[in-house]
Amino acid sequence: MRATRRILFVSNSQGTAAGLDGDLRWSNYPLLVEERMPELDCRYWMASDLSVMSVDTQFREIVMQHRPHQVVLQCGIIECALRILPRDLRDLLRVLPGGRIVTKAIHDRQRGWRTLLNRLGVRFQDVKLPAFLRHLGNIHDKCRELAFGLVILGIPLLSEQCERDVLPGTNQAIGEYNRAIEELARRRDLVFLEPFGGHEDPTRDSLYLKDSVHFSEEGHRVIAWNLVGLLRRDVAEVRR
Repeated sequence: MRATRRILFVSNSQGTAAGLDGDLRWSNYPLLVEERMPELDCRYWMASDLSVMSVDTQFREIVMQHRPHQVVLQCGIIECALRILPRDLRDLLRVLPGGRIVTKAIHDRQRGWRTLLNRLGVRFQDVKLPAFLRHLGNIHDKCRELAFGLVILGIPLLSEQCERDVLPGTNQAIGEYNRAIEELARRRDLVFLEPFGGHEDPTRDSLYLKDSVHFSEEGHRVIAWNLVGLLRRDVAEVRR
């Protein structure tokens, strides 16, 4: 079947098959979309540390190599993640005598430390929300200039177990970022897609691997199915 549209998937490690073994290495959601929609020419720009800032700064260089009709962008978990210490202090501790020992001591006790920070309402994030939205806006401006469509995936909420036992307070931060992303999408007439929309597991435990960050086979399948529904409507519109 001849491809009718070229799609570029842009994602951090959540879009890859990180943590999946054997045949499941081919079960990440971009490949599942490609499998279910052979009429698409699917391309990929995915890396474990890919942030909205790096996408913004490298956009023309990378995306123009593919010239897609549409970009599917997943980002945000790196930016809104709650850190155990602010970046400046982390950098300082790397060079101070004994600084790495202090960092390791906090890291080894991070569950209690994160719980304390959450109770105190203290947040350390590497990219604050205004800067995050500014980069998203820049990416959209470049897409519009180059006549590429843009679909923004919401930041997936972590499982209830991870929120409770590993990264307390993170889902609240994710919710705030998602509401701001959705509002930006509304103002700019962009497509915002809730990645786990329609899934019936309220705990989301089945959607994640044991590392609590990367998607399970089920998580990738749910996101792929939601994207397929969206992209099929787009392809149908093009054919009219």
